Formats: sequence, C-alpha cells, structure tokens
Amino acid sequence: MKRNVLCLLIAVITMFDLSAGNYEPKYTIDLPFTPTVLVQEHTDCFKYFLNSTEKDMAMVDGLEGKILWHINLTELTGNKKTVNQIWNQKANVILVYNEDTKKGVAVKYFIDGKTGKLLWKSEKYMSEYGGFSLNSNFRLDYDEATNGVVLPTTESIDLINVNTGEIIWSKPYTLTDKIKEFNCFIMANYHLVRVMTGNDSEFYLSVDSGEEVSDIESHYDKKKALEYDKRNTIVTIPEKGMYVVMRASNNSLSSLLGIGGLASWKMDFLAYREGTNELLWHKNYLVAHSYDFISKKSFVRMIYLDGKVFIEHMPNMKGNSGLTVLNADNGDKIWECYYTTLEDKGGPNNKVYTPFPAPDPIALNNNIYVVDKIKNKMYCYSGADGNLKWETEKFPDAQKIPTLIGYDKVVILGYGGPEKKISCIIEEVSNFVFEYSNNYKAVYKSGNKKYTYKYIFNDEDKFGLTAYDAASGEILWSHESISKALKDKFSYIAGTLLFDGKLLVATDKNLFVLNPGDGSLISSYAIKEQKLGDIWKLHYVPEKDEVLLNCNGGIVKIDLKEQKLVGSIKVSNVQGPVVSEIIGADDPYSDYAVFTSGDVKKMEYKSFASIDLEQMKVRGSESAEIIFSDEKHFSEGAEYYYKNDGKTLSIYKIKN
Repeated sequence: MKRNVLCLLIAVITMFDLSAGNYEPKYTIDLPFTPTVLVQEHTDCFKYFLNSTEKDMAMVDGLEGKILWHINLTELTGNKKTVNQIWNQKANVILVYNEDTKKGVAVKYFIDGKTGKLLWKSEKYMSEYGGFSLNSNFRLDYDEATNGVVLPTTESIDLINVNTGEIIWSKPYTLTDKIKEFNCFIMANYHLVRVMTGNDSEFYLSVDSGEEVSDIESHYDKKKALEYDKRNTIVTIPEKGMYVVMRASNNSLSSLLGIGGLASWKMDFLAYREGTNELLWHKNYLVAHSYDFISKKSFVRMIYLDGKVFIEHMPNMKGNSGLTVLNADNGDKIWECYYTTLEDKGGPNNKVYTPFPAPDPIALNNNIYVVDKIKNKMYCYSGADGNLKWETEKFPDAQKIPTLIGYDKVVILGYGGPEKKISCIIEEVSNFVFEYSNNYKAVYKSGNKKYTYKYIFNDEDKFGLTAYDAASGEILWSHESISKALKDKFSYIAGTLLFDGKLLVATDKNLFVLNPGDGSLISSYAIKEQKLGDIWKLHYVPEKDEVLLNCNGGIVKIDLKEQKLVGSIKVSNVQGPVVSEIIGADDPYSDYAVFTSGDVKKMEYKSFASIDLEQMKVRGSESAEIIFSDEKHFSEGAEYYYKNDGKTLSIYKIKN
C-alpha cells in the first residue's frame, strides 16, 4: 500500500465533522490571578489543582469545579516574593520559602492543601546541603504510616510530622567526607531512611523509630514494591501456587547512561508463596538491558512458559545469552540462548532504536521457538535443556516481527509492521542544559554531552507471512504461495491472530480466515464494502472476542464468535501508536481513541477523537496538543482532561 497517500486521504475525506463533535467543558473556573510559578499542578484524580505566582496561591477542586481557597503569600510570609513552592501531593501539604542558597537555611512555611491555612513554620532545616535538595526531596518523600517527612540540619536528621511540625525522632550524624557527599532520603520500597555522610560512608535508619539498621533486606516492603514500583515485573504461576518478582538491584540514571558500569544490570529474582507471601527462593543474575528514558522503563521482560521462567534481555557481553531460562521451583538457571530486546541503527551520535523488535518466545510440543531479529532467523530449542534443533533460512530484514504463532504442528511467523521507535541524538555541550522529560521526549546531560530522546513512528516496512513445520523448520506455505488464490499480494499486513484454531490475517484490503496448516481460505469479511479505505491495524479485544480494524477512514468491529461484522464508524483515523496508552487510560476498550489528523512519521498529531465502541460513535474530539504537552493534562485512567488559558481552567469529562 502507498503509505504516502494517507495524509492526502485524511485531508480530503469529510466523513465526520470534528468541529461538531468537539467537547464542551464540564466546568470553567476563572482564577483570581494568572499563574506563573505553579501552573495547574494537580493530583491524579483531578480533585486538587494548585496554581500560584510569587505572591499568590490558589487551590481548585477539579471534580466540583470551584475554588477552595486563595491566599496572599506576601501576607503569609512577609516576603515580597516567594521563590520556592513545593507540593507534596500525598500529604497534601505545600512548602514555601524564599531562596537562601548561601546559608542553606530559610524560614519554611507549611500550608494545608485542603484549607490553605498555615500549619507550622521553622527556620531550623536546610534548603540545600550536599546532595540533599529540599525542592526534590520534599516533593517525593513522605511516609504515610508516620505522616512524616525527612528534614536535615547540619547536625541531625529529623523525621517531622508534616502537619504539626512535631519531631517524631532525631538522629545526630557527623560528616565523614566533604559536604557535597551528604544526602538523606526515604528509600523507595524500604521502610528506611538512607543517610550518606561521605563517598563510601552511609547508614540506614528505621522510619518508625530512627534506630540504626544493619540488615536492610529484612526491611524490604514487598507489598509497597509490588503496588508502586513500576520497574518491577511480576509473574503469577497458579499451577505452582506462587509468583515471581523481578526487580533491579539498583537503577541509576548515570549508570544506565554508561557511567556506572554493569552494576545497573543486576536483577533480583524472588519467588513467593501465593497467599502467605512466604519467600521460596531468591536469586541474583546479571541481566543486560537498555532503557527508555522517556517512559522510564527498562527493556527487559519476564514471562512464564512451558513450566519455566523466561527472562528476555540483551546479551550479557557474550554471544550465547539474552534469553535466560530459570527453573521455577528453585530459580536455578537451566539454559540460555542469544536474544536481544533492542535493535539500533545509525551512527554513534544519531541512533534510532527499536525496542523489542521480536515477539516473545513461544512453547509448542516441548520445544521453545525464538526469533533472532539481528540475524533475521527463527530457532527451535529443546525446552528441557536448550539444545538447538533447527534454524530457518534468513527472512527479509523487516523493522518489526510482530507475531509468532504456534498451533498443532505449525509455527507461523508474521513479519513487518508500523512501529514506534526512539530517536537518540547526542551532542557535545559546554553550557547549562535544562533536563526534562514528558510523554514523548526526554533531555539529559552527562558530562559534556547532551542526550535528546524522542519517539518517532515509521510506517514503511517489508511484510511477509511464513508457516513452518514445527518439527523440522521446513516451510509449509507462505504469503507468496497463497497470494494468487486469494487475489491479494500481501504487500501490507495489518495484523495476524489465532482464534479458535483459525488464523486471521488482515492485509490493507482484506480480512482472511485461513487454515493454519496449509494456508487455505476458510472465509473472509467484505471489508471493502464499508468504504473506509485501507486497513492499517488489527486490534484484538480478548475480553469481548472482538476484532477492531483501524482503517484510514474509520473503524470496523467484528464479532469473532458470531463470525460477522457487527458495526463500523466513519472517522478520519491516522496511523500511529495507541492513543489510550499515551494518555494513561485504564480500559483500552471503553477509553478507545484515535488520532484524526497529523504527521505520522514525525509523531506530530493535530487532533484525536474518543470512540464509544459499544455504540460505534464518536464521543468528541480535541486538539492533540494536550497529549504531547509537557504538562499532564489527563487524570488517572483518562476519565478527565483539562485545558488552561491564562486565568481560565476548563475541566472536560471524556465519557459523558
């Protein structure tokens, strides 16, 4: 399919009048001032919106659409302006103080986020001291059990009740090195405070009592880690009554940029008894991986397959590694084979990465089938010991291998497809670099180098479909052998799916139902009759046994159990990543949305529309600018979004 025709199609098709479907705000709130310091900082649920200038501050209830309070910071603090303003959202307490970097001490004012009233104040605690920065530590560090925050002086570490200013405990310390080596903070997933008094000197304190702790692993809060740490991967194994947790031993941005070495690749694997949370085994392995600096996710996966635990990562500095197979009963390593979770192309200072260019391995007939995207081959290994049984001939170098399907005595490989990638540009710099990240771009500085990461989208590729004999690796059939009979060249494959023993294959023009064994036609769907243009994506909804076909000019819905087309909608539908994932939606079906205009390859979209898939209608449309904004415009679960224009805050509900 000629992909460059896409933008022209979108420009000329007027199937749905987007202006007529634009959302109307649920609430419009006029603020008493134009915010300049804190601009629409909000809780995930949209209950609280905090705005401020250097002299004024106001809190808005986004769910009720009203101003909760408005205070004058000059009257509160006696300062002409208040530079530092930090909101700890979990405690709902705001800390304000005037900058005093020379002394490191300034009067700190703690404000109740619910009422705007002053809770307490103090000039005892440090604004900055060594590696400690109140601006970042207060925003993130809070212990719900004690209602405490950690604040240091030059002589002690204090845990303070953030609502009253009462000292819960105080621990004296003495620097063992230069001031710059000092830092203290509440450790994520541990009920501990870490205090660094020198380059190689540190100690740990219990958050509850302030007593010094030597065995920090006994204080690991497993429940908190599972609930809050996005770096963790958890695999539940019902047949063994257990679950396995994979977590990074450390996760330093500097080491991931190449400064810290292999320590960042150490992974802990912990198996627990389901129900009692009894620790069954604990292993530590070197698991090489790269990192997405935009999403903050590591390129490493863990899956349960064929009675074993499989870790997909990058080679550990040797050829025969990348896919590590563990015994689920004791965590021992059984075997490994070559695997990579990242493909990069380009020069040393301008690279384009494809995360997870190959699908997860599959198990069939006591064998494991693995796709090597670097060599463009598929391999069959014995599931028991990892012995190589066969490998395929080299297939075309597609940018993406989206599907690997096993059924009965056949393994089917589908290659080629549109893909979201990561561009990385490295530049030498000598001046200050503003570091930041949002949902599509991130900028970091390391030494004299600036790293700029950005998501891009590539919709040009080579496409193909090949079925192999699972026992020998011989080709049984391919898209080339069936194209004449089906009157489709398979020059574009929008998706493949195995359902009820049948293989669904969507091309740009058709949706075929094939026999997996020989590729013969069982049935097909008359997609052309919907007159919605070319198909570019097949999306499977397992909980409803439905398939959604994204076309240039709309969406087609098919009931797989009833084997019939059950609905369609005409709407401009631009190829690209899944909108619901970008906006953080909690239900990919009820929160379904599509981009309706924009530049696909640059990922510069102009508008999107929310789709009611039950009724097959457009709920409303909006500018895509809020999706790719540095500000977080969507609530948790993407039920609401906001727009602001100077003094005006508008709250919108997506599903009215």
